[in-house]
Amino acid sequence: SLSVKIIKHLAGHIRTQQTHDATIKVFGLSFKDYCENMIKTTMAANAGKGRQAMENVIAVINREVQDLAINLEQATSRLNTEFEQAKQGLEQAARIPQVMCEGSSNSR
Repeated sequence: SLSVKIIKHLAGHIRTQQTHDATIKVFGLSFKDYCENMIKTTMAANAGKGRQAMENVIAVINREVQDLAINLEQATSRLNTEFEQAKQGLEQAARIPQVMCEGSSNSR
């Protein structure tokens, strides 16, 4: 018999734990212990490969999320710099007519 359980992980609320249980019985063969152990070992190895594959996918996703966060931070910083430069340019442009008006009134 084979059963699969997915339960809440004890280490945290955002994790789950998946367990596989198998009962293996071989009848009618003189080397039944060998067959049972071979099946058990193969199942354990395949479960380990599956777990490793999921961990690899999670690691790739985490790296991509970190890269996106870094790119977003850099883009935000560039935008802030550009907005600040535009603001300073507008402030300078607003002062120019005022200076010109003051200069023309002083010369009269």
